[in-house]
Amino acid sequence: MNGEPLEPEPLQDIGKENVDKKETLKEKGVVYFDVGLTQEERYAMERVQIEREPKEFDYYGPVNDELVKKLTDYFNRIGDNAEEIINNLSALVARMADGVQKDFNAEYCWVNVRTFLPTNEYDIPRWHKDGGYFKSNEEFYKLVFPIKGSPTRFAKVLDAKRYEKLEREDAINNSIRDENSEEFKKENIRIRKELMEVVEEIEPPSNEQGALYTVNNRQTSTIHSEPKMHGGSRIFMQVLPGPKEKIEEWENRSKK
Repeated sequence: MNGEPLEPEPLQDIGKENVDKKETLKEKGVVYFDVGLTQEERYAMERVQIEREPKEFDYYGPVNDELVKKLTDYFNRIGDNAEEIINNLSALVARMADGVQKDFNAEYCWVNVRTFLPTNEYDIPRWHKDGGYFKSNEEFYKLVFPIKGSPTRFAKVLDAKRYEKLEREDAINNSIRDENSEEFKKENIRIRKELMEVVEEIEPPSNEQGALYTVNNRQTSTIHSEPKMHGGSRIFMQVLPGPKEKIEEWENRSKK
């Protein structure tokens, strides 16, 4: 990254062999691609009803029937939806997880799904990097896709020194986090507003594009934020592929 422009490069197929995603990601930090939605998947995304905000879904392991079953249980909890819709959403997440796992020759992956009811929490962007999945400082790559609602937002740094200062201040604030504390809320808003001055947002992916971006290495990880959600609900999926021991490391760390 290092202040260089972050221009997304669209891909037509997550498994397209003549595109070296790793080289593109190393150069630009983010890659957008058409996920190739089927008619059934698109129908399920359009018609799904979000009435509840259950605890986020987490799965650590290979893509298999167990993942699909657990996804079905999760989607059953978000609202009163037809079995066809639930099955198609579960199959969509599993298909995309399988694609990115194979794309990066990974043994395992972390699959996460989050459901949000309308909120103004992200009207001011939460620009941040994804780091700390693993103890090592290696670069890894994560897939994100909006099953319902707006896509993830991405940005480039305009002032690296100031960004790093604000990032440290945010880490300190989060280390003593108490969401009911007025002091925490005030500092959180201050940092978010100042971050808006030191980054420049790039064109986001469309609602039929996934995004692959760099994570885990604090220096090179891609800056992003949740979208605004005050106008509607959102279902968001992310997949982090990696070696078995790495995904198990993240599972152990995330459960502490």
